[in-house]
Amino acid sequence: MSGGADSTALLLHAAATHTPSALVALAIDHGTRVATAAERARIAGLAQRLGIAFRTLTVQPKGHGHAHWRAARLEALVGFCRDHGLARLWLGQHGDDAIETAAIRLLAGGPLEGLAGISAARSVDGVRIERPLLDRSARDLRRGLMAAGVGWAEDPSNRNPAYKRSAVRRVLNAPLPDRVGTQAQARDAERVRRIARWRMARERLEAEAWA
Repeated sequence: MSGGADSTALLLHAAATHTPSALVALAIDHGTRVATAAERARIAGLAQRLGIAFRTLTVQPKGHGHAHWRAARLEALVGFCRDHGLARLWLGQHGDDAIETAAIRLLAGGPLEGLAGISAARSVDGVRIERPLLDRSARDLRRGLMAAGVGWAEDPSNRNPAYKRSAVRRVLNAPLPDRVGTQAQARDAERVRRIARWRMARERLEAEAWA
């Protein structure tokens, strides 16, 4: 739980689909931005109002760069779940994240299966990691939050073109010159989301077969 729109939407979705007292909302303290303390306080307050326990985990990556931060975050989250007997870990990536990931992999010359974007579900050290918002767009999530009267924080680094994902996001979100182009972009986005939904269903069936 970062306090951003994605994780805030995930928190509301979890509360609506599960017994709140059985859930734990986890936040990561990177120690890199002063503003994150206020953002965590906001999401902690929301969790409390929803009846969900809230914990903050401190991470220290083994190197520099986003990849090291992602690895450190995942290690901390999975470790907490494993140590506290939590079988599933939900992450807040959405359909736009899947599209961005597919674009980054394509630009890097990755295989075609990389166009499926982010994995909908997988297991790490006995913990089932799931991303239930992959079939939703960032715009849809924000609309839902506004309709619910719930605010969120914006991380300025998400708009910094110095980061590869931010630069790709800027290109993908750039206005196209005509309506046909816009419709094509929407169709491409929907194709990626359909792949993500198919992948999620397949992975769940495989997990049930091995259970």
